[in-house]
Amino acid sequence: MAVCAPILVPERQTVKPVVALMMSKDEADIVATVLAGWRAQEIPVLAIDDSSDGTFDILRSFDNVTALRQRDHFPDGAPGMSIWVMNPLLELKRRRFGTDTWVLIANADELWYHAPRRIAAAMEAEGAGILLARMCNHLPHPEDAPDFDFEAGRWRPEKAALPLAQRLPWYTAYWLEHRGFLDRPGLAFAPGQGLLPPGTEGPVFSRRPLIQHHSIRDPLQAVARAQDRVERDFQPAYRPYYYGRDPRDTFHAGFPELDVALERFTGDYGAWEEGLEGLRWPDRPGDPGRPADGDRKA
Repeated sequence: MAVCAPILVPERQTVKPVVALMMSKDEADIVATVLAGWRAQEIPVLAIDDSSDGTFDILRSFDNVTALRQRDHFPDGAPGMSIWVMNPLLELKRRRFGTDTWVLIANADELWYHAPRRIAAAMEAEGAGILLARMCNHLPHPEDAPDFDFEAGRWRPEKAALPLAQRLPWYTAYWLEHRGFLDRPGLAFAPGQGLLPPGTEGPVFSRRPLIQHHSIRDPLQAVARAQDRVERDFQPAYRPYYYGRDPRDTFHAGFPELDVALERFTGDYGAWEEGLEGLRWPDRPGDPGRPADGDRKA
């Protein structure tokens, strides 16, 4: 892996507003942790929710979040994990904050390991218009299996007490995803067009900030969601974790078909963090920054 020179981020924040757009579905056990990070960075979140587990009420409890119910805007449903359901959020964002803004694409099961406001500031300083982020997907590994009580259907207490990235420390950083863009008039999300609205312009940011993705937090959840994924015709690249019919089948050491083995998180992501020092969460007293429990949240 090439070594990058440290990126310089201006202390002054972005000139343009920064807004996060979020899709959510049944993430009540993690969404408050995720939203705390966006609030710490003083970034407004506009969310569209399709949950039945109380996620919507948690979204509404945060003063920096505006939450819409997906069924109110798509009464006939939306197939798959359709990015175009965020078009009502994009319209709402333009009414409140205008068009010339940074839009960050968020999910309710992700913790932004690098500070989103600093990412936007660095993009603005560089003259970039598109953010490509590296997804650190934390997944159940065979070494985690002894810590799960299959009869009780939960992690053993000492495991459950750990922050997410330590509870499931094995991850892959194989995938990149578009996660932000500079908005302009006429852009709209479209089915089958990826995570950016067609017509998005601007150079891609030169660095690849990291996002922790915690889509599977225990094996029972993976099995329970398998049928939902089938019904939505959503085909995740790491499908072995989603299509097991037995909780014991959801622990894997990697993806042999891709020749990718999971790596272990030991408090940082090692070489994947090279050149990204300027994007770390603020640590100085008085700065909104990392919560004290050890996770670098949202």
